[in-house]
This record gives sequence, structure tokens and C-alpha cells, in this order.
Amino acid sequence: MPGPEDFTEEELQVLRPLFASASRDHLAAFDQALGRLELDPGDPVQLELLHRSIHSVKGASFQMGIVPIGALAKAMEEVAKAARQAARAPADEVSRLLAESRQLLLSYLDAFERGEEVPAPPAGLLARLQAALRAPGEDGERRQAAGK
Repeated sequence: MPGPEDFTEEELQVLRPLFASASRDHLAAFDQALGRLELDPGDPVQLELLHRSIHSVKGASFQMGIVPIGALAKAMEEVAKAARQAARAPADEVSRLLAESRQLLLSYLDAFERGEEVPAPPAGLLARLQAALRAPGEDGERRQAAGK
């Protein structure tokens, strides 16, 4: 798998801002989809956008060889994919976890763009995202029953 060390400094000067800009755009779409799903938890367009946007960050990260960003995006993608397959928004606490993870990804993008090493995602955060897969819709079911 390629990594930043496989590119020349000149290539990285071009690739860093392109990758970071595209990833920020995808993460903005991800955030927008999360917000819209609060209003309509079953909106298939927003569920698809939630999944597709983080999938794009994951793929580009791994193509660039930025494994920490790719690993966190992959864990987030699994949660978004489960929500899309269940045809309902993630539970409130899972949505907050995804928003927290998105913020961390943004800080990782900043570090990468500055040429700094990107740290591995916290194991606890990855474990919480994994745990979210085991009960993806309990809160969502309560929201729907309450008419929200």
C-alpha cells in the first residue's frame, strides 16, 4: 500500500491540499446528512449520502496510504452502512459518536495537510463505533414511536 513517504515532496505539495479539500467536502456532506436525518430518520437520500460520503473519505485515505484516517473512516462507514441497510438514522448517541469521530477526522486532515504524522485513532473510539453496530436502532425506534 502506498503511503505519503512514497511520494516526492513536490507531489505531496499538490496532493495534500487536494486530498484534504475533497475529504473536508465529503465530511461536510456527512455532517449535513446527519443533521437532516434528525428531521427525517428514514430519508433514503440522506442515509445514502451518509454512507457514500464517508466511504469516499475511506477510499481516498487508503489510496493515499494514510492508514489512520482510513481506519477511522472505515469504522464510521460500517455504522453508516448499517443505518442505510436498516433504513433509519443512527440512534441519537450513535449520531453524537459519528459527529465526534468526524471532528477527529478533521483534525487529522489538518495535521496531514501540515505535513505532520497522523496518529492512530484512539482504540476506545474505534471500540465504541464497533459497539454501535450491535444495537444500531434502539433509540431510533423510540424516536419514531414518539413521533420525532
